[in-house]
Amino acid sequence: MAPVNFPMSPASGLRQHDNMKASKPKEWSDLERRKLSVMSRRRYGAAEIAAALRRHVGSVKRMAREMGLLLKK
Repeated sequence: MAPVNFPMSPASGLRQHDNMKASKPKEWSDLERRKLSVMSRRRYGAAEIAAALRRHVGSVKRMAREMGLLLKK
């Protein structure tokens, strides 16, 4: 059986991530905070709110906790 030739060695693929920097979290606008508040009062879940705001679920949960809001399980 012939050896498999990869376009680049696996070790060189790992080094590509060395130059990447962690992105800074996007700031929450007043409008996003109001939408979060309204949607939580209307009993939307974290996943639904995250989709509407185009945010990560963890980010929505964190902001809700900071604002003292309860989210549907």
